[in-house]
Amino acid sequence: MLWLKNQPTPATMLGQTMRFFDGMDRKLFVGAFLLSWYVAYKSMGLL
Repeated sequence: MLWLKNQPTPATMLGQTMRFFDGMDRKLFVGAFLLSWYVAYKSMGLL
């Protein structure tokens, strides 16, 4: 059953994606998130 562990299952792909985001600069990720909210509010004329 060892060959099953080498198959890319959705669970392992999700785990790799989460590790990728953990490895990223968190400030960059949060900054992009806040910037998108700022642009959204600005376009609606709320700021």
